[in-house]
Amino acid sequence: MRAVLLLTHDDDDYCTPMVAEAIRARGALPLLFPTNRFPSADWRMGLRFPAGHTLVLGGERITQPLTAIWNRRIAPASAIEGALAGSVAEEARRTLVGLAEHGPFVMDPPSAVHGAHKVRQLDQAGPCGLTIPATVHTSDPDEARQFVAAHPGGVIAKMMHDVRIRPDRSGPTIFTNLLKAEDIEAIDDLMWCPMTLQAKVPSAAELRLICVGEQVFAAALENPTGALDWRRTGARDIDRWEPWTLPQNVRDGVIAMQRQLGLNYGAYDFIVEPTGHHVFLEVNPQGEWFWLQRWPGLPIAEAIADTLLGDAPRIGAA
Repeated sequence: MRAVLLLTHDDDDYCTPMVAEAIRARGALPLLFPTNRFPSADWRMGLRFPAGHTLVLGGERITQPLTAIWNRRIAPASAIEGALAGSVAEEARRTLVGLAEHGPFVMDPPSAVHGAHKVRQLDQAGPCGLTIPATVHTSDPDEARQFVAAHPGGVIAKMMHDVRIRPDRSGPTIFTNLLKAEDIEAIDDLMWCPMTLQAKVPSAAELRLICVGEQVFAAALENPTGALDWRRTGARDIDRWEPWTLPQNVRDGVIAMQRQLGLNYGAYDFIVEPTGHHVFLEVNPQGEWFWLQRWPGLPIAEAIADTLLGDAPRIGAA
């Protein structure tokens, strides 16, 4: 029987169960590994070189050869307390990363996920045939002022990673924001923390594209008010997403980007301008998609299962 190891955590309530169900429906075995329980007596692993591994999941030793690994989430937590807790958690994380690099087919290896840096995405978008907004990432206030002056239609500011307000990252996310007059007056503060600035793009719709292997699924959220960052009202609008037909050149550009980044999964964000032009914003190599399976009814879990099991075409590095 084919077996797929799903690297996840206990709070991943939606995507992983759907993929596990799709794997079972294909007569294969999903093996769930909640990485937040590792290391512990019931959740153990070892790496053998030049090849091989051992796994104990939930107290059961796994002897089934793995067909693939889904690198959904790696989030180990130390079972010990005190001065060494952080070091143990980091050693556990590196061990799990090693498993995800050392396995059979992996969607996607941590090296590919980490290599799909947002700067690299912006560099590669044009050669892949995708349009991006005028962009600068800087900590130089003078450069920022020049950029704002060059784009009188408005400039948005955002971060390269998911910045939370509280030190323990339990607070709200800092979303994409339109620079206001008071922000520009305080732009000297930029020297303490770099930010991404982009020319504001008029939005008729926000798109989330899910690329799995060579399959691309697209859904749109109409945006009649031109609001910024659909995540602000994500829960309220979750059932308003509708399937979207992509222009062939955009689909081809996304597949080209996946090949360039060496990814078999990517969650892409686009803006559709009132003219119908599609503008690429970013791709998250481990981005969310569960609501698109439930409301527009896009068969993403099935596509992930097929790709993991080798029943659908896979993408390799360029």
